[in-house]
Amino acid sequence: MDTLKKSQIVSPTVESTRSPFTGNSQGNEMAYFIENFLNGRVNTALPCKVQAVYSDGISPTGRVDVLPVIVALDAKNNAINPAPLYNLPYCRIQGGAAALVCDPVPGDIGLAVFCQRDVSNVVNGTAEPVQPGSFRNFDISDGFFIGGFLNQQPTCYIQILPDGNVIVTAPQHVTVNTSQTTINSNTTINGNLTVTGNTTVQQRLDVIDNATIKGISFADHVHGNVESGNSNTGTPK
Repeated sequence: MDTLKKSQIVSPTVESTRSPFTGNSQGNEMAYFIENFLNGRVNTALPCKVQAVYSDGISPTGRVDVLPVIVALDAKNNAINPAPLYNLPYCRIQGGAAALVCDPVPGDIGLAVFCQRDVSNVVNGTAEPVQPGSFRNFDISDGFFIGGFLNQQPTCYIQILPDGNVIVTAPQHVTVNTSQTTINSNTTINGNLTVTGNTTVQQRLDVIDNATIKGISFADHVHGNVESGNSNTGTPK
């Protein structure tokens, strides 16, 4: 029985983090000491819910305040409400000046991960190694937030399918800001098309129904001042 661990036997009568066999051998005592030492000093990751977001659109990546969604337990198995974690930098998919901006919002669930060293001196634009702000290690104060776990079904999204199809769904509006757009494909528009600039068609243009040019129907207009012979018709009406 000396080799049994605390995780293998849990007694409801023991109001302690010790198991009934913790003191049975020096090995068990040492294991208990090391486990409790690490539990109190080495933080790895915690699932958290976003409480506040500090960002400004496409400005450099912002920060979040989060609340762990798992409570701690005391020796009597009573829940200890978690404390919020403040000012964690959040993850954004970015390479150089190119980014996919989909920043977290309050209520999102993600993962707070904690660094080996103090990262308080690592800020936006840090390009060279910097000294840690203190000698702390694996501290809960040195967290980063990675979002996107166990969240609600999206309504605005880009869906990339394994069959080669890509679906872009935006219930409100899509805006493309660029100096030039090239589409190398057949294109179908199921809706109205408004062009506020000039349009150049370099090949054949087929109009199945009708076209209106300066308010005059191309298919149904008539000409006035019609005379027999070599006279020209009047302008279309």
